[in-house]
Amino acid sequence: MRFLIEEYERENGWTDFGHKARELGHEVSIIRADRITAVARDLTVPTMMLGTFQGIREAEQASPKIIVWTDWAAMNCLNWYPKFGQYLLNNDYSFVQVTELLRQRWLYFKVFCNDTKIFVRPNLSTKPFTGQLMDLQDIDKILTQQLSEELVIVSSPKKIRGEWRFILSQTGIVGLSSYSYRGNITTIPFAPPKVKALAERMISIGYFPKPLIVVDIAETFEDEVFLMELNSFSSSGLYACSNFAKEIIAVVEPYFGTSVYD
Repeated sequence: MRFLIEEYERENGWTDFGHKARELGHEVSIIRADRITAVARDLTVPTMMLGTFQGIREAEQASPKIIVWTDWAAMNCLNWYPKFGQYLLNNDYSFVQVTELLRQRWLYFKVFCNDTKIFVRPNLSTKPFTGQLMDLQDIDKILTQQLSEELVIVSSPKKIRGEWRFILSQTGIVGLSSYSYRGNITTIPFAPPKVKALAERMISIGYFPKPLIVVDIAETFEDEVFLMELNSFSSSGLYACSNFAKEIIAVVEPYFGTSVYD
């Protein structure tokens, strides 16, 4: 197999995955963002890419040889939130267009506010802004005119002790990593049993737009665990999941060159 990997922050895990893939005998190019278009244009064989939303889009436009396991539409919250509702950290949510959130801000703050803030995240999987806590001033600054027609999710703020990332296939957990604990970045290939158990439960729901999906699980200070987010494999940071490069490639390789990449 051949991989094209966008160079990014080391903690992200893409570069480490690339090095491990090379050790396993695969051809890997790790490149800066400003070289993506030029390198992609020269590709002569199918090449799986790991990278940012922007990097993937540039590569796809530059070459038909670029392969990505992403499904932007399927990963829009509107398509998967209802399927996982009972497991969601933000299970008290509402979808609303930005213009309506701004027009009816007092209503939404009355329903969802905690300590002067509400939680707002984009519906789009391409994430035009980062999901975050906002007060009445923030929503005017962050939810700009360009986003006026977009859907967002509004929910009450939650306090999180720890966060873990899982790479899942339809047959089990392929890779796992911590990435935050008590506000500190920590990336180790480990997760507590109850966190792993919830990840395994997500598999049973059967929502696999591609053979691998990325799932984030959170633990609250009340010792409860919830689903935070679903993401596409090719555009998600791996963190310490890079330690499972052999297992990840074992899932990917049988599909290489087949229609599942389209």
